[in-house]
Amino acid sequence: MKKIFLTMLVLILLAGCGGNDEATDSDFAYDESPDIESNAIKVGKIYASYMDIQDSERIIIGYVDGDPIYHDEFELNYKLFAASDVDDPYAQTLINFQSRKAEQKYASENNITVTIDEALEFIEYQKDLIYNYSKEDDLNDFKTFVSVLGLTEDEYWNVYKIDEATKYLYMNKVGEHMEKNNKVIDPAGIPIVIFDKAYGRRTIDTTLF
Repeated sequence: MKKIFLTMLVLILLAGCGGNDEATDSDFAYDESPDIESNAIKVGKIYASYMDIQDSERIIIGYVDGDPIYHDEFELNYKLFAASDVDDPYAQTLINFQSRKAEQKYASENNITVTIDEALEFIEYQKDLIYNYSKEDDLNDFKTFVSVLGLTEDEYWNVYKIDEATKYLYMNKVGEHMEKNNKVIDPAGIPIVIFDKAYGRRTIDTTLF
């Protein structure tokens, strides 16, 4: 299974369990109507549809500062932004790739890293928040999300979550370092091109994916 690039949207959903101050109910408010899928199910299905894509199936559709953008990465980001009801999910998808690349370059220039021990410690912290301090509805949303992914909770925490937690801490460290040193990075300065016409702004057809 290819571990594809993750946006922070699902982290907002799960970090909301346990009262993360940076997330609000409006970020991923669940709908109590029984005939409408909860956001946990919606987001879980989006992720699940891309979890088993093999390397040989991946298509390069563009580049961000020389690094390839694969079709599954683009589609996953686009769908998650669309699910969060942003005004322009296409533009946000491009900005997300540029932002992650800008953060990577900044981290490399400033020797910012995340150790496996730090990731495991953060996972234990999140587990404690979710299982011991979250509201019942939030805990149920988390369990639903994991179930839709087709994982057990042990698999989620011990395999899937490690990569996700590492990215989360990595981005936090970059942000803290920039704030401490009064630095700003401009993702708009990162070159990005989508050369596959099927994924161009004017030709993108979400029914294809």
